Amino acid sequence: MSQCVGVPAVPLLDVATLNPRPFGIPARDDDLVTFVPMKAVEAESGVIDVSDVRPWHAVKKGFTPFQDGDVIFAKITPCMENGKFAVARGLKHGRAAGSTEFHVLRPSERLLPSYLLHFMFTRNVRGRAKRSMRGAAGQLRVPPEFFGTIALPLPSIDGQRAIVARIEEQFSRLDAGVAALKRVQAHLKRYRAAVLKAACEGKLVPTEAELARREGRDYETGAELLARILAERRARWSGRGKYQEPAGADTAGMPELPEGWAWATVEQLLIDKLVNGVSIKGTDDFTGIRALRLNAMTDGGFNYEMARRLPLSASDVAGIIIAAGDFFVSRGNGSLHLVGRGSLAQEPPEPTIFPDTMIRARLSDRVRIWVAMLWPSRLVRVQIEGRAKTTAGIYKIAQPQLESICLPVPPLAEQLRIVAEVERRLSVAEGAEAVAEANLRRAGRLRQAVLQRAFGGNA
Repeated sequence: MSQCVGVPAVPLLDVATLNPRPFGIPARDDDLVTFVPMKAVEAESGVIDVSDVRPWHAVKKGFTPFQDGDVIFAKITPCMENGKFAVARGLKHGRAAGSTEFHVLRPSERLLPSYLLHFMFTRNVRGRAKRSMRGAAGQLRVPPEFFGTIALPLPSIDGQRAIVARIEEQFSRLDAGVAALKRVQAHLKRYRAAVLKAACEGKLVPTEAELARREGRDYETGAELLARILAERRARWSGRGKYQEPAGADTAGMPELPEGWAWATVEQLLIDKLVNGVSIKGTDDFTGIRALRLNAMTDGGFNYEMARRLPLSASDVAGIIIAAGDFFVSRGNGSLHLVGRGSLAQEPPEPTIFPDTMIRARLSDRVRIWVAMLWPSRLVRVQIEGRAKTTAGIYKIAQPQLESICLPVPPLAEQLRIVAEVERRLSVAEGAEAVAEANLRRAGRLRQAVLQRAFGGNA
């Protein structure tokens, strides 16, 4: 049964002040205060990183002031939905300046800050906050008026303490389980990286050179396979002027390869030139061709539901229609670790084009699966991140930088064995990760169940 059944609800702003500007104890310009950007507040946990300390004169303008005991509430999407709320504790001299994307609630003596925080975490409050948001897409914010619509059950201070103690007792057990699940996820991430590293170094399966010696036979080396790919590339060329061979790999600083392997550039492994997608803004034509959005790219191919319609016919964009087996690379991203992410396309359900935020690489059939498998490896990521340029906070990789990335090329038979072994090992890891992710979602539901029980119909 709810611990708040029969407890009268009071308007939130009767027992808390919204966005109070002054500190309880005024600060002098040289006083040190804690600086709290949005990234310093953990999602869902109520934890603030208070390690960043700055003089008050450096942050008193353009930031949101608050003090120990205040509850901060992220007002912008997606931080609000992610639960970036906290009670301010442990601030330098009890004071802080934080992101302007926080609302601040200062509880009165009738309201415990931790009780208010748990109430603000409830599904009901967060759902209503989301529905109240105003602004442009990507910049939606909870308006101050929202807090005037909230009423919370208000038992005595002792009653609030008892409720908080019960919530935190149950949350501590949930938090221990969540921490264990996150450790599992970290171990799985390291395991995946180790498997790909071993694959790039030829350490997962016997090499073709070893097997050929053991069996007394010849084999096609990686260098010979590359020569065959280049010959096919040359034969397919139909451009103007004299054909130009792609530049070879610059292997300075690259690791030593196993016997029978060779280095190649992405450009050497292409059967066609790299192609960027198309950008058409401000259209909403539901009868034209399907065009993917950037978020359609996943590690396992494309989600073809993540698309819109553009007022173009298939003949207008014949050069950028997706074919099964095309390899795509994200051209830009706000995260350095996501720029250059790659994925093989599966057969689209209908003619579909790709956006200018992607680059298409049509690779030789002899290396396409191999390249897609090793693309997330540290060997490739280091090269991508070293070549990416940043403009206005967006990291980008251009076609020339993508073409010059160096890739190891094993003999074809060895590629197939390595890919099969990687898939076998990672399928086990993916199963374990799915279980961990399902349990993390369950933990989130359990947290809400605890709050629902504590606050009853008000949660």
